[in-house]
Amino acid sequence: MKKILYDLTSAQSEKNIKYNGGGEYALRIFEFLLARNDVNLEITVSNFKETQIDLIELCNSNSIKIHSYSSNRELSEIINTGRFDTVVLPVCYSKYAELNINKNIRMITVIHDLSVIYADTVYNNERLIGQGNITIIKELLKKYIFHSSMLKKHINEHKKLCKLSNNQTIIFDSDYTRYAFEFYTKQFTEGIILYPAINDTIISDDSNINADFEKLGIYFDKFFLLVSGSRWHKNNYFAIKVLDNLFENNLLSRSYKVLVTGVNDEHRKFYENHVRCVENFVFIDYVKYNFLQELYKHTFALIYPSLFEGFGYPPIDAMKYSRPVIASNRTSIPEICQNACLFFDPVSAESLSIAILQLVNKGVENNCIENQYEIVCEKQKKDLNRMIELIVDENNLLEKRDKDD
Repeated sequence: MKKILYDLTSAQSEKNIKYNGGGEYALRIFEFLLARNDVNLEITVSNFKETQIDLIELCNSNSIKIHSYSSNRELSEIINTGRFDTVVLPVCYSKYAELNINKNIRMITVIHDLSVIYADTVYNNERLIGQGNITIIKELLKKYIFHSSMLKKHINEHKKLCKLSNNQTIIFDSDYTRYAFEFYTKQFTEGIILYPAINDTIISDDSNINADFEKLGIYFDKFFLLVSGSRWHKNNYFAIKVLDNLFENNLLSRSYKVLVTGVNDEHRKFYENHVRCVENFVFIDYVKYNFLQELYKHTFALIYPSLFEGFGYPPIDAMKYSRPVIASNRTSIPEICQNACLFFDPVSAESLSIAILQLVNKGVENNCIENQYEIVCEKQKKDLNRMIELIVDENNLLEKRDKDD
C-alpha cells in the first residue's frame, strides 16, 4: 500500500474567499483517492487558513492523519520525515518555491495558473475595495514603483517550482498555462496537461427553488449571472457598470435582473453606491453548491469577465445546463469555451455591450454549447483517471501517455 501525502491547503477558506477552482479540483482528486483501497493517505493544511468542518469530519471518518503547518520550514519537515512514497501538491502555490525538500522524494505538482504573475501584469481599481490604507499604499507602490522587481521575483519563484525534486512530475491545467509558464520563465518544461475535473452531475430542481428565487427578486431565465463578486481579477465591477449603462439607456429591458454571487459587505456597499439602476441588481454572499447549480441552470446567461484564469470552471458549469455564456477573451478561457460562447475584450465596455445586445437579440446555438461541454467533460473524465493513476502508479500513466502521443 502506497503512503501518500496530499496537500489540501487550497481547499481551505482564506479571508473573503470561501471557494476557488483550485480548491474544488483538489477536493475532487482527494475524494477519488479516498475510494481507493491501495493507498494510505495523509494530508497537510495551513494554520493560517480556515479548515471547513466537513473536511475535518471527512478525514476523521476515514482515519486520515492531518498535518498542520505554519511555515515552509514546517511543511518541508513534514514532507522530509514522513517516509511518503509520493507527495502531491494539487495546487502548487508560488510560495512553495522556498520548500527545502529531499531531492529524491517523488513529487507531483500541479500548476493551475500563474495568478501572481498575471496580477503583476494587469490592474484594476477593484482590487482596492475593502482594503485598509496600509494595504492600498502597498498596492500602489507595487504598481508604480516596484512593479518590475515584483514581477521578476514571482517569475523566479515559478522557475524554482520545477526544481523542488529530482523525481518530480509537473501538471498544467491547460495548454495556455503551460505555454504561458514557458514564456515567462524562459525555460522548457515536459509538463503534462490534464484538465481539472468538474462535477458533471445534473441536479434536479429543488421544489422550493422558485420561492427562493422570488425572495431574491429574480425569475427563471430573466437574470444575468456573475460569480465571485469579491475577487478583483474576476472583473465583475467592469461588467456591472456596462450592464448598468445598458439599463439606464434603455438598451436592455428592465425586466432583466443581474445577480452577483460571492459578494462581501465591502463590495456590496461599493457596488450599490456606484450603480444608478440599483433596483436591477442583486448582490449576495457565497452560496452552497446546489443553489449555485440552480443559478447556472436558470440564468438567462452567465457573464464571465475574468482578467485571467488557469482553467475557469463557471463557463463549463453554465454549459452543463445549455445556458449561454458571454466570456472574456483572456488567458485560458477561449481554449476551454471554443466557439460555444460570445467573447469580448474585458477592458472594453463597447465590446461587452455589443456581446450582451447580440445575445439578447439573436441568442446562440444550443448545439454549439452542448457539443463543447461534451468535449471538455470527456477530456476532464479521462484526465481525472490519468491523474489518479499518476499518483498511484507513475509508470502505468507514462506508458499510456506514450501510446496516446
